[in-house]
Amino acid sequence: MNYNLEKDKLLQVIKLVERENWSKKLQKSLVKEISNLKNTIEHDFFTVVVLGEFKRGKSTFINALLESNLLPTNVTPTTATINALMYNEEKIAEVVYKDGHTQKGDATLEFLNGFSADSSADTENINYIKIGYPSELLRNHVILVDTPGVSDMNQQRVQVTYDFVPKADVVIFLLDATSPLKRTEKEFIEDHLLKYGIEKIIFIANRFDEIEEEDEEEVLEDIKKRLSASFQQMEQEGINIIPFSAFQALQGVIKKDEILIKTSNLPLVKDTIETLIYEGTSPENKIRTYTRKLRLGLEALYRQIEQELSITRANVEELEKIILQMNVLISEKANRKNKLKDYAETQRTDMLAIIRKSLQNFQRELKEEVFALVESYKGTEFKHFIEKQIVSLVQKRISQWITSYSGPMNLMLSKLNHELANALARYFNTTMAFHGNSHVSTEFKGTPAKISIEADDISNVTMKAGLIAGGAAGLLMLVGGPLLLPLIGLAGMPYLQKAMLDNKLKEAKAKVLPELSNLINQNFNTLYGEIEKNMSTSVEQIVILNEQRFSEIFSAYKEEIEQNIMAKKTNQDSFLTEQKDLNCKKDLLTKLLQELKRG
Repeated sequence: MNYNLEKDKLLQVIKLVERENWSKKLQKSLVKEISNLKNTIEHDFFTVVVLGEFKRGKSTFINALLESNLLPTNVTPTTATINALMYNEEKIAEVVYKDGHTQKGDATLEFLNGFSADSSADTENINYIKIGYPSELLRNHVILVDTPGVSDMNQQRVQVTYDFVPKADVVIFLLDATSPLKRTEKEFIEDHLLKYGIEKIIFIANRFDEIEEEDEEEVLEDIKKRLSASFQQMEQEGINIIPFSAFQALQGVIKKDEILIKTSNLPLVKDTIETLIYEGTSPENKIRTYTRKLRLGLEALYRQIEQELSITRANVEELEKIILQMNVLISEKANRKNKLKDYAETQRTDMLAIIRKSLQNFQRELKEEVFALVESYKGTEFKHFIEKQIVSLVQKRISQWITSYSGPMNLMLSKLNHELANALARYFNTTMAFHGNSHVSTEFKGTPAKISIEADDISNVTMKAGLIAGGAAGLLMLVGGPLLLPLIGLAGMPYLQKAMLDNKLKEAKAKVLPELSNLINQNFNTLYGEIEKNMSTSVEQIVILNEQRFSEIFSAYKEEIEQNIMAKKTNQDSFLTEQKDLNCKKDLLTKLLQELKRG
């Protein structure tokens, strides 16, 4: 499949729609949604995320791909922020802070060094750094992302890496050829890549220049076997691993040494990245998604045109009786809104009950895991064990739960949103029929179309407003911060200040376990409180936006009918021109929908 060609076909369909004169409010609203899809398609990016433990050479690797010594590198972990590189003719950088403000500068090593891990910059309040750079690799809407090390002891740096992984279309995972696939690397791949369906992974065995030439084939085969044994869903022949030297590659491009570049395997890495981007399953899935969204948009617009044709064909008496029915809906607005709130509140309570049960089960399992580790501890560094290892474990487990459960939480909210949208649509049509004269139907003579508010018309706009909290992003901010801060206080307990003999260690465990239990309980209460707050806010927003959207669509229909009544009383012939225009639009949409179906 030629991805760019397929995108151009979809864009051409959208442009044909935009060329028409869509004069009515609801027409314009639907065409605007279709135009928004065009913007999405035109600015579609493939995100390539570079991952690996700290000091695997990620920044050097990216510098080699860019053929420039741009990103900071050092003997200590330097990447403290997400660095998102995208194509731009000018070399520019923009630091995006969590509070929304930005700081601009030149995309230079000097500027970026000011935000490295060993700088004095307040990197914890930086969301990411956007870097524009004129690299051929980035030209075709590719974003290349440099991330902090996944096992860096600085938890804040770890978390920004974890949070960014779900955005990846392709992952490049750097291993150390001299010491491949450590336990922490294996766990990360399992928990944050394979578990969430990220399968397009390029494994880079960096520092391969340090392997003796006679051992290269054996080392590469050993790495493949390790990966295959660890991840059974990845067949050995399907594991994409490339021996590489980031150091040689960067030196080669800087010195323009073609032999060094070829020896480093840089050309193979670039070719592999481009192949995965443009020939893999992800482009096909994106085209299918775009096509489906465009088809739904055109179908909604088609139904709207049919509805307006129905209005033009109706006589004044029919339209006036429908206006009377619509006035009944206006008078019932307060009652309708209260019913929506009552239903949403019931659903919110049910959703929170489900979440609380899941959280309680998780809390129990986490306590069992932590207590077992504490009980089995035999070392002499109990303070470090509690302060570092146990805290890190609890943070990791909570982060995993939030990441895995954010999907179900959003699904519950999406379901509620759609239920309310459907309820409003049913309410509209039922009320119109119930209050109508037995001789006058909401169905216009000579056409099967009805005045009806589509549920999709309501729910789509609500969802696209981006106000369904879901909770994941905000909740993940708690991990490593205020949520688990009390655990660190354990380090101040006097019985953790020195190495323990067996009896002292036993005594320390007896004191620590109840404290751990209480602190875990407190943390989970805080977590549930944040979830409850997010869910309540989301439910409230869903109700408000559905009601607003219902009112907008309802008002547009009422205004359309009133204008028709007035015009028909003064100039009946004008509707022949309008009907002709609507029929032309209907024919165009029929043709475009047929083209999409054939494609």
